[in-house]
Amino acid sequence: MIRPNGKLATKMEMDNSSKYKKMISMGGGSDGLIDPGNEGSFNIEYKIKEGTDIKDIEKLAFDSTLIILDGVKIVKEFPLEKINEN
Repeated sequence: MIRPNGKLATKMEMDNSSKYKKMISMGGGSDGLIDPGNEGSFNIEYKIKEGTDIKDIEKLAFDSTLIILDGVKIVKEFPLEKINEN
């Protein structure tokens, strides 16, 4: 999942029923199971607030953290703004 930081959160539809800062998911998919030691790909879609320019989202996409989950357990967090700096 992706946890938005402040700027991105203002442009996205947020799940206010959760105690966590979450965007409303619109679905996603993957290549299937990822074998240990191998790479895989996945996609996640989130609901953007009506009237938001997609270019704003493109600029703010790295204002977030990628969270890898195993069920409800957080395995690893990757701040995406640090990846964008490289």
